[in-house]
Amino acid sequence: MYGKRYIFLLVLILIFAIALTAPALARDVPRIKYTAEYDAKGRIDFERVIGHACYTGAEKTQTIKGYGDFTKSDEVDIYRHVITHKDRTDWSVPEDAVGGLTVTTVIDLCARPMSTADHDYIENDKLIFEGIDEATADFVYERFGIREGDLINPYHPLVVDGTIEVSPKTEQVWANQIRTEQGHEGTYHADFIAAYGPGPLDYEDDEDFLWRFDEAKKGYELWWFDDTKEFGVDYGDRYVGNYFDIDQYAYTSSGEMRRLISISEPFENRFLEEAFLVTGTVEVEEAFNVEVLPPGPDAVPLDWYELF
Repeated sequence: MYGKRYIFLLVLILIFAIALTAPALARDVPRIKYTAEYDAKGRIDFERVIGHACYTGAEKTQTIKGYGDFTKSDEVDIYRHVITHKDRTDWSVPEDAVGGLTVTTVIDLCARPMSTADHDYIENDKLIFEGIDEATADFVYERFGIREGDLINPYHPLVVDGTIEVSPKTEQVWANQIRTEQGHEGTYHADFIAAYGPGPLDYEDDEDFLWRFDEAKKGYELWWFDDTKEFGVDYGDRYVGNYFDIDQYAYTSSGEMRRLISISEPFENRFLEEAFLVTGTVEVEEAFNVEVLPPGPDAVPLDWYELF
């Protein structure tokens, strides 16, 4: 059995080691943490932007305009290329109010969407159809090329270097607007996390945070017409990942709710699109997750206690 004096010495050594490590670690993890509580009545004109679409994974814009009583609590944690936000907003509009109250929330993601080619291509060069019969052109494209309007990964090296020009198929937005009439109430609760680690289309001077294609893997050059669609990805140990996860609840006892969802991921061409408008009593509860690329083994956690 170890003596008490030995155990006490071991504890002191551990405490001393943590004390030496914590400041260095804190300097190595620049981040913003923000909490707020609101309780307001009367005429309300509130507007706030949190994050930056392509440096924190997502940008959230929220406006609250009109007349009524509202309470709101926020918890925000921002690190480079990743953001979490917990939002609890509740309100009511008195029957004698001059007008109603409208809460609008828009989350813009930086993650690149599934895209389509702007032109016809054969390998690295545009194809001019003059002098080529339709049967030959179909054979060439089936084996070697891509037609205007075909889906193509926007991260592919030939897209990155500008050889193939593309247009996005989705807007990468998650938006919700609730208008509540006099004498009624509304709620908007949401928890989300968005990560967009930089890759071939983005600037980042620290390779530990980057991802890149692995040229040694099958399908790297021609994966868009390879049935297996196999490709490889390398990423740094501190790469934060590329994903979006949200739990959201929205409600009004009388009024109007508008929703716009337009999100996709380009590696497997999965997408979700929704346009929604209801007038009356509306309640929506939902959870959504899209995972594009996983984080590296040393990616920053967004709970402070996990740093130790």
